[in-house]
Amino acid sequence: MLALAGELEAHNVHAAQCQPAHQYLTRPNLPEPYNDTPWQHLLAARNDRAFITTMGFDVNSFELILNSGFTEFWNTTTIQRTDVDVDGHPQLGRHSLDATGALGLVLHYLNSCMTQTSLQQIFGLVPVTVDCYIHFCLQILDTTLLSMPDACVVWPNASQISEYSAMIVERHGLLQGAFGSIDGLKLPVEVPEDPMMENASFNSWTHGHYSNQIFVFSPDGMSYLIISW
Repeated sequence: MLALAGELEAHNVHAAQCQPAHQYLTRPNLPEPYNDTPWQHLLAARNDRAFITTMGFDVNSFELILNSGFTEFWNTTTIQRTDVDVDGHPQLGRHSLDATGALGLVLHYLNSCMTQTSLQQIFGLVPVTVDCYIHFCLQILDTTLLSMPDACVVWPNASQISEYSAMIVERHGLLQGAFGSIDGLKLPVEVPEDPMMENASFNSWTHGHYSNQIFVFSPDGMSYLIISW
């Protein structure tokens, strides 16, 4: 009996060593996506500071994106999966998030460096759903922003340039001909799978991967341009 118990214990130890540690959460460890998640509390509070901190947009801007096509795309486009007919009708009743939650998820993902485990906890989603939704939401968010006049890149016309230049000269008399200001920002990104992209985004000084952003602002603070690479 003692020998049998020892053999069983050795088998269990060996099995545990062979199985990699789980770095993700499963459904029993998570709240239901539509019930009492941290995201639901954040959404219900409708606090501009909280929205900007977690997603980079205030409440009105969040709703503008939502109502400018994101909701329509979410409700009418089938999420691409290997076991789903891409030409079929979306099964909204089987989605773990509605359009509002989907936009919240992708903006949380874009606005922070948090791990997917944190996203799972905030939205109550299992890993495969987080991966699937982020990939899908990035596509429809891109389509939405491209269709929004407020999100278009438009250079100032001659009249605006003259007005902006006068504003700058009034404050900084030696800056003749200037019509805006510029600043740079490095945003941390995931390590790309493509070796060429990985090399292009790697910063040896900080030992991290970044996307470089250039921000161009008008002097009235109302308009700006973002250049990313």
